[in-house]
Amino acid sequence: MMLPDGRYYVCGGDSEGAPVFGPEGQSPQRLGLNSPPVAAALRRLAFPEIPTGAAHLRWRADVPLPAGVGAGPFGVLVYLRQTVRADHASGWAEVGSALRCFVVPAGGDAVELEGVGKGQLLRGLFTATVRAKPETDLDRLGALANVERLLLGDLWRPSQREMSKGLRHAVTPLLAAAVESASPDRPGDE
Repeated sequence: MMLPDGRYYVCGGDSEGAPVFGPEGQSPQRLGLNSPPVAAALRRLAFPEIPTGAAHLRWRADVPLPAGVGAGPFGVLVYLRQTVRADHASGWAEVGSALRCFVVPAGGDAVELEGVGKGQLLRGLFTATVRAKPETDLDRLGALANVERLLLGDLWRPSQREMSKGLRHAVTPLLAAAVESASPDRPGDE
């Protein structure tokens, strides 16, 4: 297939090892994530052109808070952590991936939620509303940003045991949110 850059590409299984030729005997390039048109499309769709910050959300009053989260404002940090192992044949082989979810209570340390708590958090975030008036406590937002950087480093760094097994981690931040819990008598923004 010809893509907008004017080059012909072939996808992995299209040729099944047989030589492929395009119009006028051209040899197409293999299409992959690092191919210029694919990389450009991913950058365009995945990364905003303007700086972005934390989402400002209001937790619905009728949705229970996850265990360990009290009433009042809290932060949420969600990361995708992919674990890979050095492989002589392919370079790196994916061993697994995990969605790591943390809540940061006002003035508290980050707490990782797992199992039921993680499910409650994610379901609550999916039903939360975007606040009309964003968080204005810059100290609390700055503290959330600092915790985000620390967690990113901790999740990325392999343990000595993982290092000895050739394991490494790639970590992608997925969400940073400043969450206000709504009280039953005040479901919306003031």
